[in-house]
Amino acid sequence: MTIQKMTIVLVEDNDALNFAITLLLKKNGYKVLSFTNADAFVENIDVDDVDLFILDINLPGIDGFELMREIKLTFPKSDYVFISSYVDLDHITKAFSLGCEDYLKKPFEIEELLLRVKKIEVRRYHSGTVNLDSEGLCTYDFDTMTLYCHGEVVLLTNKESQLLYHLLKYRGTVVTFDTLRDEIWEKDVANNTIVAVVRRLRKKLEVDLIQSIREIGYIIV
Repeated sequence: MTIQKMTIVLVEDNDALNFAITLLLKKNGYKVLSFTNADAFVENIDVDDVDLFILDINLPGIDGFELMREIKLTFPKSDYVFISSYVDLDHITKAFSLGCEDYLKKPFEIEELLLRVKKIEVRRYHSGTVNLDSEGLCTYDFDTMTLYCHGEVVLLTNKESQLLYHLLKYRGTVVTFDTLRDEIWEKDVANNTIVAVVRRLRKKLEVDLIQSIREIGYIIV
C-alpha cells in the first residue's frame, strides 16, 4: 500500500537525476511534479498547493534563485530545498538568505535527499503534542516520539515507538502490514512479528486506540 503524502515539485535539468529523484519520491508515496526547466514549470504547473519545491540552481533560462523568488509569490507557505553543484559559501549563503529549508551539494546519494524530505514532512505535519483520547488521558509528542499517560512517560521499545509514530502519522488511514514492514523493519518480516509488537504496545496504552483490520493492517481513528 502506498500512502499519499506531500506534494513535491522538482525542477532539475539533468534528465537522469530528475528521473531518479522522481522515481524514489513516488516510490515513497509522494506526489511529484517534475520539470527540467523553469519555463516548463511555469507553463504546466496545475496545482494550488505544493508542500515542497526541490530546485536546481544552474537551470537553463531562469536560475533557481530567481525561480524561487517568483514561486514564493504564489506559494508563500511552501518549503524549498536547493540541490546544486555550487559548493561555495556565497551560493549557500544566498540560498538560505532567500529562505530555503535545506541545501544539498552535488553529487549526493538520492537516499540522503529522501531523508531530508522526510525531515521536512515531519516538521510540517507531524510535530507537537496530540491527544490520543477524548479525555486527554494519554498524549503523544511527535517531536520526541514520547508517549505520556496521566502525565507520566510510558517507556516503549524502539519498534513499539516507531509503530505508534507511524500509526499516528497516518491517523484515519489503514496502514498495511507491507507499509509497516517497509517503513519500520525495512526487511521482510512475518506478519506475526508485527502483530506481537502491536500486542505489547496495546498493553502499554491505557486507551483502546489501535484497531485491527483483519489480514490487512491497523488503523488509529
